[in-house]
Amino acid sequence: LAQTSTRARSPHPWRQRTDFNQAHFGMEKGRKTRFAQNPDYVCSRNSSIGIILKIYYPQAKAAISILTDTLYREGPTDALLFHFFKQNKGMGKRDRNLVSDLVFGMLRCWEGLVKTTGEETPGLAHLNAYVQTLGHEPLAFRDDSFEKVAPLQSLFTVNDELTKRGKDQFGDNWDSLLETFAERSEVFLKFRNAAELELFQEVLEELDIKGEVLPSGKGMKLNPDDGGKVRSLIKEQKFPIEVQDYSCQQVIDFLPNIEGKKVWDVCAGNGGKTLDLASHVGGGQLIASDISESKLIELQRRVTAWTYQGIQTRLLSKNISQTAIDASFDLVYLDVPCSGSGTWRRSPWLKMWEAEVMEDVMETQQELLQHFAKSVKQGGKLAYSTCSIWKEENQEQIQTFLKENPLFQLEEEHQLLPEKGKGDGFYFCLLSKT
Repeated sequence: LAQTSTRARSPHPWRQRTDFNQAHFGMEKGRKTRFAQNPDYVCSRNSSIGIILKIYYPQAKAAISILTDTLYREGPTDALLFHFFKQNKGMGKRDRNLVSDLVFGMLRCWEGLVKTTGEETPGLAHLNAYVQTLGHEPLAFRDDSFEKVAPLQSLFTVNDELTKRGKDQFGDNWDSLLETFAERSEVFLKFRNAAELELFQEVLEELDIKGEVLPSGKGMKLNPDDGGKVRSLIKEQKFPIEVQDYSCQQVIDFLPNIEGKKVWDVCAGNGGKTLDLASHVGGGQLIASDISESKLIELQRRVTAWTYQGIQTRLLSKNISQTAIDASFDLVYLDVPCSGSGTWRRSPWLKMWEAEVMEDVMETQQELLQHFAKSVKQGGKLAYSTCSIWKEENQEQIQTFLKENPLFQLEEEHQLLPEKGKGDGFYFCLLSKT
């Protein structure tokens, strides 16, 4: 957000647009009129380092508009930003980056901003509190200045209910976990083999981009700032590259040997983990299924790009009980729908949706376990995973299942918490059928 240049610049044509919805602002009437009459910029000087943060009014307005749409459940923030930028092609790279940073930054600490400002409707008061938390002085506009407020204690905040749950489950580690969520997540890539990884690494070195090879030898970690550049480079390569979180890439290490086995990836989605299964199933049989036909189409496209053969896709009914069961599988893998709390670094809007989805996803998780466990043959394995940090979706779900299904035993489980350089929060467990 810090821009070192203080030289006056001619307003970009996009910055002169005035067709944004004024209703998105929770400003006083007098101040709203003044801003509407002078669509220039608000700015804030960081006295400690002598940098002026310059935010043009339409930039601030766009950020608050998208933040408001997120709070009203209009869609995921990244999708809202994508569509907004698509509709406003006059925005330059710096405009897009600034708006994105403002939206995600305020979203991560929204609950704290509400307490500080006393306002629940997004407005410039929240932006004022946010920039001061970053170390800047209060926003100022010509002869109108905002009041100085106490900076937030953390750049990632949650509501009281999640705070209580977090402290109950993680104790003194909860505060450090919130600090981790406040950081931008690294970008992780997955390759078919080490040779293709080395080829791509040479491309990055020519652009002075450093990538760290993961222990598997087929994955790479990049700094968050390099993510945008790398995504465009991926499309130019002659071999497929997947963007996949490091925690998800470790799943294949937790699974038993599946070479030549019959495997069912029940909740395959777009197929990120299906590709890992396909690379290890050898001469076996792999079925990938989902309730979304569009996701299965995308899965098939990925499978074709990765040149894997013989993967069958199956469209499931949304009514779980109507899915036919065949107790012949060596491994049934359930990567179930969840709250997504482990991905708050990348998807901070999920913390605001959690109260609405938690009960439904927990019911779905148990239904999936109970129903598809019947597909595991005697001596086979049942794998279960979520991208959640909460025990209610992880350990407690498994304990409930085991009490009602004594033929299954817990072999191993792993709870990965978000950690800088090591991916999102993730839970995995493996059950065996005796």
